[in-house]
Amino acid sequence: MNSFFETSYDRPYHLLNKNLFFNSMDTYHTFINWIRGEFDLHLQEETSGLTIFFPEGKFHLKNKIDKEAIIAEIYLESKVLRNGQLIFTKIMSVYNHLLKTTK
Repeated sequence: MNSFFETSYDRPYHLLNKNLFFNSMDTYHTFINWIRGEFDLHLQEETSGLTIFFPEGKFHLKNKIDKEAIIAEIYLESKVLRNGQLIFTKIMSVYNHLLKTTK
């Protein structure tokens, strides 16, 4: 799985976006649960998806169903690009670990 993501800048935030694909809703819910655990010391909000706040930024996870695939849309906003990239790397690490354990 590639770890490339879209990056843009909309003052004052760096925006990082990516879609992750899941083959079942159970796997998606496991991913969300693991993300909650990975960021359990951060403020979390669960209205229309999952939003997790971190210093100088936040990220939002929301699912959508496209035919038979479950897609998790990740939208990350960070005032410091490097911090946003580190958070994104953590998210991708959880995703990649989940893919290895569900095969």
